Amino acid sequence: KTSVQIDSIGKECMEKGNNLYQYKKSVNVPPLSFIDDIAAFSKCGQSTLKMNTYLNTKVEMKKLSLNKEKCKRLHFGKANIMCPQLEIHGEKMKESICEKYLGNLITTEMNSNKLINERTNAGIGNVSQIMSLLKDISLGHHYFRIAKVLREAMLINGMLFSASAWYPVSEQNLRTLEQVDESLLRQILGAHSKTPIEALYLELGCKPLRFNLMARRVNYLHYLLTVSYTHLTLPTILLV
Repeated sequence: KTSVQIDSIGKECMEKGNNLYQYKKSVNVPPLSFIDDIAAFSKCGQSTLKMNTYLNTKVEMKKLSLNKEKCKRLHFGKANIMCPQLEIHGEKMKESICEKYLGNLITTEMNSNKLINERTNAGIGNVSQIMSLLKDISLGHHYFRIAKVLREAMLINGMLFSASAWYPVSEQNLRTLEQVDESLLRQILGAHSKTPIEALYLELGCKPLRFNLMARRVNYLHYLLTVSYTHLTLPTILLV
């Protein structure tokens, strides 16, 4: 029931054309919902107060309540004296510079550095788990085949989860992720630190992690090109 009620808020905004954030003067973005969560966007000033009042009113009219500890305000861009204080059910809304949502980090710094660092740390933990499995279980001549499967399932999927929508991703970000992958390949082969990186990939028949990221982005692009143009995701992504 909560999911349906929250989802109706954004749909109502689209139908009536009210409380929409115009992205690049082309795309109208309503309050976005996911199950029982909702995220709204607005420019600093009166539109922010209007959006805040609208959401509070709608939620209370539906006899729902938002968690005051989880509701956060994130300000993107330079500080603006026109940015008003927001409230949640009559109390001051907390401010934040970085929040985790659906496995990703939303940060006011507008880069992927914190997200990459978090995924890198998770990848290091996955490397330890993979090597522990390979050492504890006798795999015989299937050792390298199983090692590649574990690399794909645990390491790559763990670090590149939802990577198709990451923006922006720098060369340094890619190298940070690839170094974790290369560390695993060295341990699988028992190669020392002076072994050329190219030899690791050639010996195991693997490709660098950046090509996995490219493949995911191409698949996502195919989805965007085949989905209906009225779908909210399509124009938003293509205009970035």
